[in-house]
Amino acid sequence: MLSYNFSDFDLFDVYQKEVRSILEYAVPVWHSGLTRKQSSEIESVQKRAFKMILGHRYTSYEFACSYFWTTFLDQRRLNISHKFVNKNIQSEHRLFEPATSSRNLRQRNLKVKEPKCNTKRFQRSSIPFLGKLANSRA
Repeated sequence: MLSYNFSDFDLFDVYQKEVRSILEYAVPVWHSGLTRKQSSEIESVQKRAFKMILGHRYTSYEFACSYFWTTFLDQRRLNISHKFVNKNIQSEHRLFEPATSSRNLRQRNLKVKEPKCNTKRFQRSSIPFLGKLANSRA
């Protein structure tokens, strides 16, 4: 049996570049449409990778995330989506129309106009989700 002496962080680097990059491809488009089951299945890929990298030193998923200075994938997807929408708002080719200021003091300050959603399906799609995300952290 061959034995290579790679550090945990070398293996984590390979995981990040070869596996996690695929798991996070085009996240702003599909993240809002994930079911809980799909989200946990995606999360299980990272859990399995951490178990393989750490071997007998793996005690918990939370420990592995802190050991590698990373977060759960659902939080990463949310952060990626937030970063995307903030960059898009500042772009000249933006997806969202800037919100006009309201004189209604009870209304929250909005960055962008959120599209009106007539169906649950559209409400769970990426554009309404990203609009709400932009306004939730305004």
